[in-house]
Amino acid sequence: MPFALVVVAVNYGVAVVAAGARGAVPALTGDNLRVLASSGLALVVHTVIGVGLGALVRNQVGAIVGGLVYLFVVESIVRQISAIAGAYKWLPGGALEALTATFQGPDLLEPWQGGLLLLGYGLVAALLGTLLAVRRDVV
Repeated sequence: MPFALVVVAVNYGVAVVAAGARGAVPALTGDNLRVLASSGLALVVHTVIGVGLGALVRNQVGAIVGGLVYLFVVESIVRQISAIAGAYKWLPGGALEALTATFQGPDLLEPWQGGLLLLGYGLVAALLGTLLAVRRDVV
């Protein structure tokens, strides 16, 4: 959680500097504050998912590459195929988009639903990773 706060603060600082150079500093009110808070929550949940995935897959490089390929390739393909595009909102990327988007598209969940779904994915990954790690590490 402290690392997520640092990341969100640094991101806001970079946005202030970049937007300030153009004369439009973003205010910490309304949607901007909600996006920062939901981004921090998403960082924490994705950390739990990453730890669970790391416990499930013994090879670190495999876990990282597999997670990134799934998130950026598989979910993008699912979103582009019209026959299965409706399933995207139930996947981790769709839940993340619902949680952090400042607009609600017709094919997204509500922000609170996306947050709960993403949290569910995190809990499942952590539970499976814990069970497998405990089972695997019995001496």
